[in-house]
Amino acid sequence: MGLHRPCVTGLSTTIARAGEVQGQMQIEGEEGVGEVEAAIVEGARRKISVTSSGGREKLVRLKGRRRKKKKRMKENNAKPDFKLSGSLNKAENTVKGTEMKYAEPPEARKPTKKFLFFVFKGEESLDPIQLHRQSHYLIGRDRNVVDVPIDHLSCSKQHAVLQYRQVVKKGDLGEYMTEVKPYLIDLESSNGTFINKEKLEPARYYELKEKDLVKFGLSSRDYIMMSREMVE
Repeated sequence: MGLHRPCVTGLSTTIARAGEVQGQMQIEGEEGVGEVEAAIVEGARRKISVTSSGGREKLVRLKGRRRKKKKRMKENNAKPDFKLSGSLNKAENTVKGTEMKYAEPPEARKPTKKFLFFVFKGEESLDPIQLHRQSHYLIGRDRNVVDVPIDHLSCSKQHAVLQYRQVVKKGDLGEYMTEVKPYLIDLESSNGTFINKEKLEPARYYELKEKDLVKFGLSSRDYIMMSREMVE
């Protein structure tokens, strides 16, 4: 959750608007995001200690399991606009003297669920990363600007972004409703971003689903996306 790198010409150093869309929301369903080609989340049962709101520590088991493979389609109109709009845009997209490669799309929203990355290095479980306080999280090696640091040398300074986006979902009865979902976008990193072992096409949004396994570059660390509801 194979993919071929699209022909993206002239990536500027700043993504002026990531994921330009028609209006401020995207419609899912037949016209929208397809599901990801899922693969095996590998490994034997892994134990995660999670402290609940009541202070009790609970033990959660993640089971390596097979999912039925389905093709993950690129979202319509989700390709970022790499064109600069002049020096003002460049100035606005500079943080601590560093020119940023990413700017949020109009449909950016804070999540309604409390998502986390559960992190593993081999069989060792590391501290989980909270992912619900912001509408997006920049991931990479540059600790001056990123929200989620990854120190492996194969990873880029600004490697990828976890972006929460409000989309319009078509219900079973034909009604439309809004929902905030997590998406991952690779910022044309040197060694790629992976969901369930599938390399993402750069500069495209991919929906992240519960228990998806994410890897960055050649790092051995596994990041498993889950909501707190799933582990409590």
